[in-house]
Amino acid sequence: FIGRGTANVAKLMGREDIVTHLGLGYSTGKVVAGTSYASARDESRAINGFFNGTETVRAGSSRTRSDIEYALAYGPYKLQGEFFDIGYSDTSSGSKSVKINYNEILWNITGEGHNYNNSNGTFGWIKPSSKFTSNGGLGAWQVGIRFSELDGSEFTQATGRTDKATSVTYGLNWYVNDNVRFMLNYVETKFDSPVLITSGATSASAGSTGTSVDKIKAIMLRSQIWF
Repeated sequence: FIGRGTANVAKLMGREDIVTHLGLGYSTGKVVAGTSYASARDESRAINGFFNGTETVRAGSSRTRSDIEYALAYGPYKLQGEFFDIGYSDTSSGSKSVKINYNEILWNITGEGHNYNNSNGTFGWIKPSSKFTSNGGLGAWQVGIRFSELDGSEFTQATGRTDKATSVTYGLNWYVNDNVRFMLNYVETKFDSPVLITSGATSASAGSTGTSVDKIKAIMLRSQIWF
């Protein structure tokens, strides 16, 4: 079962110049085969499995995901966030859950508004007021900062791993035109306790030699074509 409901409260109150988005989501299903561990990777994707509890998730157990989402957009400014709870009903030591959240602030410094779809409850592509051209168009430029957190402290922490992490992301986005954009991010992730990295590998590893790190810093550049 999967369900999601959203509302633009400002529009319901007759305000067209502002977006006040509220939403709820929920899904549930079964772990179909074998056993696995609840795990995660950092936002820069430099380390897989920095969080890994010792409890296995049994086949046939229920897994639920619930979230609350919000957004406030006015002119070129937007504040947005979500709060997630991912629960496992039958691990080898009882029911456990992982909690995740992020909150971000965005500013379109070239003045564009944020494209919101009321029927879908989603934000879309930023439409540049002046597309990038050889005649002097700049496209749309956007800066932002995001704070995110993972809390898996209900699980018993495995050796060489951590059960909590926080990240800060600084972003610069360039919307060249209606179809192309570039995204430059600096991400810094801090772990609640040092994570053991096996020499020559990108995955966290328990019970082996390697290097312990309590922080990851990364610069990432991505491009996207929208059609």
